[in-house]
Amino acid sequence: LVDAGIIYEDRSLKRLINSARQFAKKLINFESLEAGGGIEGVHGKITFRTPSAENKILGYSSVDELLEDLNEFLTEQKINIWVLFDRLDVAFDQDPELEKNALRALFKTYRDIEDLDAIYLKIFLRDDIWKRITDEGFRESSHITRTTTIFWSPQSLLNLIILRAIKNKEITDKFFVDLEEVQKNHQKQINLYYQIYPRQVDVGEKQSDTFDWILNRVRDGLGNAAPREVIHFHNEIVKCENENIAIGQRKVEGDNIFSRLSIKGATAEVSKVKTEQNLFAENPSLKNYIIKLEGKKAEQNVETLSMVWETIDEETKKYLQS
Repeated sequence: LVDAGIIYEDRSLKRLINSARQFAKKLINFESLEAGGGIEGVHGKITFRTPSAENKILGYSSVDELLEDLNEFLTEQKINIWVLFDRLDVAFDQDPELEKNALRALFKTYRDIEDLDAIYLKIFLRDDIWKRITDEGFRESSHITRTTTIFWSPQSLLNLIILRAIKNKEITDKFFVDLEEVQKNHQKQINLYYQIYPRQVDVGEKQSDTFDWILNRVRDGLGNAAPREVIHFHNEIVKCENENIAIGQRKVEGDNIFSRLSIKGATAEVSKVKTEQNLFAENPSLKNYIIKLEGKKAEQNVETLSMVWETIDEETKKYLQS
């Protein structure tokens, strides 16, 4: 039977399944990729199907078999390989259906190679995208158990800003900062933050403190504040303060380095970038509806949005769910 190519000596479960699949399904839509080049005419072909018995004799190997060979070699050499996938939110941002199908295929591949000992996939994905590809049901998702959710609390975000600030010697000298004490004491981080920035942007008994005020302006629809946007906001404050110094309009109070005017000035640029690079880029079909909200109240409901967008309530709900 082995000589006849009906069964293989290496009767792994995966190979037996592939043999059964080959017997049951003779054709697949996308069969192979072929390329060549170089001075000596190097030529290669990748076939996305298990080779037939005849092709096996000719030296053909499936992708699964090549991965198994690579895994065996790496195991012998005591080497592990990690393949990292990141920024998947922009890989297929123009086609939601393609994004959903491609990411589902990626997670199926992740499951397929879990039995390899030396090759690992690590996938970084936003929560909202994961929810989108699983909303209609995704059988593989229940088998993916090794997950970690990265969550940035207000405390960790403030810590991020302070750790960047104390890299500046002028700041540490000005406020006599004990680096070791600040790094291990959150209250000291808060105290230093409000030496650098004013306690409040809008002064009043019921008004929030400055850092909370900033977080409220960079949170997304799920209530999360991304580190890059918090950093971007503080970088824009620096730019606004420098501009105010240049035109002689600086209004810093006490020992603060930055003024309320600069913090408010940073809001417009951060909002512009978030709108153009996030909202419009990720939701091009909704751009006209987002633009119509300019100058309107921050809080809206289905009825008021229907008036702004000139749509019926059912159509409005459809856009809100997009």
